[in-house]
Amino acid sequence: MGAFNDLFAPKNRDIPQISVLETIVHYANTPLTAAEIIEMSEVSRRGVYTILQRYVDDGVVIEMPPEEGKRGRRFALNPNDVRAKTLKALEPLLAIGQLESEIKRDEGLPQTEMLGISILNRTSEADRVLTKEAEAGREKDGGP
Repeated sequence: MGAFNDLFAPKNRDIPQISVLETIVHYANTPLTAAEIIEMSEVSRRGVYTILQRYVDDGVVIEMPPEEGKRGRRFALNPNDVRAKTLKALEPLLAIGQLESEIKRDEGLPQTEMLGISILNRTSEADRVLTKEAEAGREKDGGP
């Protein structure tokens, strides 16, 4: 599951419209063929074409001609659509939030706790232990 589905879809369930959009947003700088979107989003061929047509009709996605010497139309975020620009800007933030949530879950931290503070506290504790060990080593060696 990607960051968009994690945030907007019910637990453990991908929503095809979100999966298709998420794939296009993730590869925002590279127009994709429908076949590539099908493979990456794991949405059925019929589903992808239906969803792409809706996004093209809504103006969020643009349809481009095939690359020279290749078959298959390509699809990309519409660079002139404010919603597409917002999604492109939002994607890395959602990915960071997804990673933060996974770290909290793995570390047994509450989701409401700021991760940075928790990590800083752990780092401070580690620094104290290392400092004590270094001081003990210097005393043992007769150093300052």
